[in-house]
Amino acid sequence: TYIHGETHVLEEYNHDKAVPVVDCFMKIFSTHVLPTFNIVHTQFLYLYLASLSPTICSRFLLENWRIFSNPNTPSILRQTAMAYIASFLSRASFAPVNLVMTYLDRITSWAMSYIRSRETQASGMDFMYTDLNHHGPFYSACQAIFYVFAFRHTELTTSETRMKTLQGMSWQSLITSHLNPLRVCLPGVVRNFSAIARGYQLAYCTSIIQRNSRINLPVVGSLSQASSKGKPLLLDCFFPFDPYLLEETKDYVGQIYRPYTGEIIADSDEEESSDDESEEDEVDTPDSGLGRKRRERMDSYRSSISSCGRTKRDSVGCLNDLLMQDLVPASPGFA
Repeated sequence: TYIHGETHVLEEYNHDKAVPVVDCFMKIFSTHVLPTFNIVHTQFLYLYLASLSPTICSRFLLENWRIFSNPNTPSILRQTAMAYIASFLSRASFAPVNLVMTYLDRITSWAMSYIRSRETQASGMDFMYTDLNHHGPFYSACQAIFYVFAFRHTELTTSETRMKTLQGMSWQSLITSHLNPLRVCLPGVVRNFSAIARGYQLAYCTSIIQRNSRINLPVVGSLSQASSKGKPLLLDCFFPFDPYLLEETKDYVGQIYRPYTGEIIADSDEEESSDDESEEDEVDTPDSGLGRKRRERMDSYRSSISSCGRTKRDSVGCLNDLLMQDLVPASPGFA
């Protein structure tokens, strides 16, 4: 491949030779790849590039963090940068657990600081008020925490030291804040995080989820009853490294790509209703994130046809519907 030829000498990665192409790729990422709407496969070049060296891996994450943490950057780009961080940490099989822990701590610290800085502005607001226009980056950070922990919790909890670090992140304070992130994050992500975090006694989300359900059922594009202008209630579902559909080049990605192997936390009501849905709405992909299928959007711009002839569709409802396709059919222990 071009990247291999421009970064290797005698089949060994060479840092000095790789510097020009890495610099070029990073510049293109900020100016072209990140702002591109509905991108499907181009971003996997960066997954492959980052797998060549821990330095490139760290640089890619830092570039996204720089974009996210800059308050002068447009909100949509900040949210997209955080989606890249979350998806990269979850999917990159070469990303070490210490790196994942570092970014979980960094994202959590940022989110907690965001809450504290707005406590004085919270007067007259309650948990029913969710405003994505003003707090989109905060909600995307919370969803990144939930998503990454659901993906990597087995590794993150094997060490007593890491468990103490996770306990010190105070996720309970995060989910009970007046900004109510559990109401805005994707239901599938919330359910899986809730069940897993409860098992480790890191956070208890059930009562908040039930309270949010009593307010109103989250519907994409619906209006917040607590807002005079009305704001969309759910974050968009964009995880850039879900999934890879190009059969001819899949071997390059398969070795560095982490499939979801955890337990699926399904919503019983949702399972019953899904039985009545047509099989035509399902996308037959072996690895599509947190769930079984991708829900077709009404917006035609959110659909794209991959070069292998399959339809890759975003989901904004239940990310649980994306993870079931990630499971290997022969894997035991999944109900």
